[in-house]
Amino acid sequence: MDKAVIIGTYEFLGFSLCENLLEKGYQVEGIHIDLEEEDFFLEEKRMKVGRNANFIELTLEEWKQQHFMKSKSVLIIISVYDYFIKNNIQTLLKDEQFWNTTFPRFVKSEILILWPIQMLVKNKDVEKEEHGMDELLNFYKKFTHHSSIISVFIPTLFGPWQPQEFIFQQTILHRLGKYAHPVLKKHEWVFDAIYIEDSVNKIINIFEKKSIKSCYLRNTINDSWLKCAKSLGIELKEVREARKEDLFIDSKFQAESVESSVELLDGIKKQKDHLERILSLKNM
Repeated sequence: MDKAVIIGTYEFLGFSLCENLLEKGYQVEGIHIDLEEEDFFLEEKRMKVGRNANFIELTLEEWKQQHFMKSKSVLIIISVYDYFIKNNIQTLLKDEQFWNTTFPRFVKSEILILWPIQMLVKNKDVEKEEHGMDELLNFYKKFTHHSSIISVFIPTLFGPWQPQEFIFQQTILHRLGKYAHPVLKKHEWVFDAIYIEDSVNKIINIFEKKSIKSCYLRNTINDSWLKCAKSLGIELKEVREARKEDLFIDSKFQAESVESSVELLDGIKKQKDHLERILSLKNM
């Protein structure tokens, strides 16, 4: 298979997957869903992949109107994770007709869905109340019958292109005088963190092997989120309050370990250097 469609192509994880697949020679159709507040890096991302002849950007409506999907096999990636992080799940799901009638027709396609790891916590009632996850769980049920679906559940990711919804990026911006007061948001997972490139490589590996239908990613480095937070001088009192004892992943779910290609602090430095470079290009 040499063709992929990415829903959420300019979001954090979606864009990193887009770059990876383009490097592998895939033809990528990137679906961008307009958000009320667009990604800070949107212009730079468009410029970076727009030069690649194998990439084309489409709206969801434009993609729906293309009928070749019914007869051809294609990899469809849905980065639910990115919309969850930005508290924009409703924006992703608002086209009910598409998800209920059009999308299920793509029976010849391989579907890779990237979910937030919060969906796997054992105490679902707490998570539903805190994150408004009822809609997301109902959405998940739509895909349980699809024979070619692979679900991967994702913790916090960090590195270049991390959005401002994460406290790591907020803290770096704050030190640069570009963010007033870093705040740990409720959609951030503080139990684990994985460098973005490592997560993407693992996700692609899982898809290519096709031996796993559902799993979550876990860093081989213990307390990786806390170690990154400490390196940035993030106040840990707020973090400790967020670490509720009754929130943990049910043991029935399979974990896929992710080896770090860079030291945690080097990953944070890459994120900082990348952000400074983008800010200089924006003359900020």
